[in-house]
Amino acid sequence: MITANGRLFEYAPKLTAFEFGDLHSPNVLIFIGGLGDGLLTVPYVPLLAEKLATIGWSVVQIQFTSSFIGFGTGSLARDADEISKLVAYLRSPLSPVGSRKKVGLMGHSTGSQNTLYYLSKFAKTAETDIDFGVLQASASDREAIVSLAGEEVTDKSVAYAQDLISKGSGREFMPVEITDQFFGAPINANRWFALASIRGDDDFFSTYLGPEDLKQTFGKVERPLLVLYSGADEYVSPDTDKHALVKKFQAATDPKFWSPLSTVVEGGSHNLGPTSKNPDAPAFAVGQVVKFLDGI
Repeated sequence: MITANGRLFEYAPKLTAFEFGDLHSPNVLIFIGGLGDGLLTVPYVPLLAEKLATIGWSVVQIQFTSSFIGFGTGSLARDADEISKLVAYLRSPLSPVGSRKKVGLMGHSTGSQNTLYYLSKFAKTAETDIDFGVLQASASDREAIVSLAGEEVTDKSVAYAQDLISKGSGREFMPVEITDQFFGAPINANRWFALASIRGDDDFFSTYLGPEDLKQTFGKVERPLLVLYSGADEYVSPDTDKHALVKKFQAATDPKFWSPLSTVVEGGSHNLGPTSKNPDAPAFAVGQVVKFLDGI
């Protein structure tokens, strides 16, 4: 089991975050987990905090409404609004944990969608702007669902969700026999449609997306971006050419902002945990982040 020392604080009513260690650095990486994640569920985060401390960076993990099973009633827009509250709190000179200078986001799994959405679509102010983004395990939720349930079952579930939405019942929950096998959380029709439909609101990383699709996300990034794609991701088809996919992401991104440190983490599982085929995958990925931030 993972343990960590640090400081837990409230950044908005009923919203908390955890800063690892006691560095209180002026430079902060905000870590965002994926669907079902919360504090300490992504195993490499304590190592990330330890290594970033050596170059004067703090890691703050966000706990927002979508953490653990809360994502089923949420959206990328709601997440971005809550992330912006943490960014503003960390930057504010009036905050007891504020006056931070450099602040950016690192997303794991669907946290990568949060990060890319924040960079490309969310309207920011001087107080809520960020300095960089990192995407780790940017897998397609749609393709992961299809791999588990098959395309026919997935498309039927999408049609069911779309019917509820068309009737003004998008907040109604999907049948448990549809959602339980995937996420173990109650999920409403709006979020299921966003996650499971082709080009839904959460569909940023699918292999079928073309240059015009990626221009709407990667093409609108105006801050340094590091992409670390898990080479042995259990939620990605083994037939997927991961190197080619990362090159597609790169081609859609302004070269000025694409980090040359972006790569496939060979042998790394989805969360770079114990099931990784390469035991050095977590250390390698963390090392890439350290090098990336050392140049920010």
